[in-house]
Amino acid sequence: MQRGEGPPGLKRASVWPIFDPAALTLDQALELLAYPKVLGHHPATGAQVTLQDGPHGPYVRCGDAIRSVPGHGDERYAKLRTTGLEEALAWLAAPRPTGILRELGKDPSGADVVVKDGRYGPYVTDGKLNATIPRGRDPLQIELDDALALLAKKAARPARRSRPPRRAGP
Repeated sequence: MQRGEGPPGLKRASVWPIFDPAALTLDQALELLAYPKVLGHHPATGAQVTLQDGPHGPYVRCGDAIRSVPGHGDERYAKLRTTGLEEALAWLAAPRPTGILRELGKDPSGADVVVKDGRYGPYVTDGKLNATIPRGRDPLQIELDDALALLAKKAARPARRSRPPRRAGP
């Protein structure tokens, strides 16, 4: 048995943020264990459409297509209780979010310069080079000239030297 696994047939579920773990009722626990929940089948492909709760929050899955349940915070979990097949199909039909906050224009070489929201915060990119937007600056107020200056500053910085690989011990 792998670490973190229980006996065969034992089902587990994470407690949603909308529930108080100390005051969890039997009905709430059974509701949590009901996921992943099959909503039906996709009319075009016949694949199952399911609502699931994952490590990054609730999502809809149909075959290889996955979309996060829209909304923020607790409202995403509340939608799990009320979402039907039609709404889930609409989410699956929507294009995947790109993370682009704003398109600024083209740089002198003709590459598109955009402001994106990334894992570590907002940044500007020309597709090859990324430059972090300094804290305190509104990413939606960045203009093309500002972005080009940030990219030029980043390009002028010397590359970080990588560490030599560790040698194996005796």
